[in-house]
Amino acid sequence: MERDKRRYLVRIRLESGKTDTIVSSEEMGFDFPRLSMDGNWIAFHSYPKTYIVSSIGGEPREVLPPEDRQLWGPVWDGASHRLLYHEREVERGQVIVRDMRTMIEWTVLSMFPTVFAQWASWSPSGAYVSFLAGPSDGRSDSTLVIAAVNDRQIREVQADWPTTSGSNAPAWLSNSVIAYCKRDSLRSSAKAGGVTGVSRIVAYDVTKNTSTEVLYETPSQIQRLAVSHDGELIAFGLEQDIWIYDRVDNMAYQETFNGHPVSVLQFSTDDTALLFRENNHLYIHDLDSGETTAVSPDDDWQGPQPMWTTDREVLYSGAVQGGMVKVRSLNRDSGESRLVYGSKKHCWRPFRNQDGQVFLQEGPPGQWDMLMLDGQTEKAEEFLANATRPVFSNDGSMLVYFKVEERASVSIWSRDVSYLMTTALP
Repeated sequence: MERDKRRYLVRIRLESGKTDTIVSSEEMGFDFPRLSMDGNWIAFHSYPKTYIVSSIGGEPREVLPPEDRQLWGPVWDGASHRLLYHEREVERGQVIVRDMRTMIEWTVLSMFPTVFAQWASWSPSGAYVSFLAGPSDGRSDSTLVIAAVNDRQIREVQADWPTTSGSNAPAWLSNSVIAYCKRDSLRSSAKAGGVTGVSRIVAYDVTKNTSTEVLYETPSQIQRLAVSHDGELIAFGLEQDIWIYDRVDNMAYQETFNGHPVSVLQFSTDDTALLFRENNHLYIHDLDSGETTAVSPDDDWQGPQPMWTTDREVLYSGAVQGGMVKVRSLNRDSGESRLVYGSKKHCWRPFRNQDGQVFLQEGPPGQWDMLMLDGQTEKAEEFLANATRPVFSNDGSMLVYFKVEERASVSIWSRDVSYLMTTALP
């Protein structure tokens, strides 16, 4: 359950209806909770890790997977202290940059897929692309990768920003200066009262290979960054609401009061509105009036990578309950949306270039192909096979995408976890 901007693992007493909190966290999820037969331990999954915790509370203890493998979906094996779980090799893939003018590609590196939403960002000129590479790649907590397209050089900057579902791609302040989040190692503990540490929004000059200034810092965790097109405003997620740091006035203020995690954050092309996503739905927040409007409220689900095509139009993906995900276009003035493309498969992550061509992903989950729609005929044709998480530069001339290498097989394993149940000495 979730309340007060925290997630809780709770026990409900059926006779009285009373609930007891076992553990709570701002960062950790509590998926697949399973109580052991003796009632003393609970196993759960918090992507991408699996834990056990005492049923009377305490610090969760991670069930560490073998090197280069991941595990999930734990259940207790009868009355024993063994866990049954799924296990497979960590799925790695290639980060590939493609010049859309010449169709020449460059494989930047190989890594484990990170965030579900937009994971990479291009500099305004398209000369650089940046993204976070996580600890599964042999790096430390997380590393900011900056790839220069012209000379094919890679820079790595220690970001201290874990690549969880709450993090996001960095944002560009100019063609050569990037803003990213650097924070102390965070710890989530019921005893410590939640998350501890300091988050900082840092400006980094890629031409000088140095941090230039700390723009903003807070003891709370920052999630999501977006920079206005004029570079004066930085929007970010903080305490499960949207805050804005004004670089001109050197002040930060809270912009929304919704109390829900934000997983997408984009300024409109004229910087008068913010597009954001919470609870799997998209909203437009007018910065002048302070009003927030739902994007196609009849949709049951809306995708994580929408696009402002103009200051009055948004290209997005959405689905009604039980239906396929389709690409649609919203007119802000009328509030009406129209179908751009749909098929018998899911279609999402749309992008429209300056020539009116629309690129999107189509397929069942895990087997995505990229399609291209002709701007005049709207006829679809395959553009790239086995290509996922595409991110285009502003003008559409450059593309970075993720190509999964050979898909790993899944097996079921059993492990004795009694070694995690020993009581620590005071």
